[in-house]
Amino acid sequence: MDGDGKLDTITPRAYKVKVNRKTSSKTKSKVRENYWIAFNIKTSNGRVLNSFFRYNYGINEAVYWVYAFVPCRINRDGRTDLLFYSGDDTSQESVVLVNRGNSFKVFSRKVEDLSEL
Repeated sequence: MDGDGKLDTITPRAYKVKVNRKTSSKTKSKVRENYWIAFNIKTSNGRVLNSFFRYNYGINEAVYWVYAFVPCRINRDGRTDLLFYSGDDTSQESVVLVNRGNSFKVFSRKVEDLSEL
């Protein structure tokens, strides 16, 4: 990630957040859990980018089964960019993250519903 030719490490950290939703003043609150995953990068020289990317991968009713980062090159700046993929049997999502040197920026996002195929 830092361009020194040595391997860097991406570490996931999964967590859940309880959310109380109340649709109107006459209804009861609905508690649901949102499942998140955050990723840290540790470069070969010890630099750490904590939670450089966070992703909501599901709620009580649905949780993505797989996720992965794939190194790629989006532009010609010489930095390694990342393609993030997450999917299950009903949908998939891909997010392209452009390496800005000291941070990453979402370049594009694509969501596909597989239940209609």
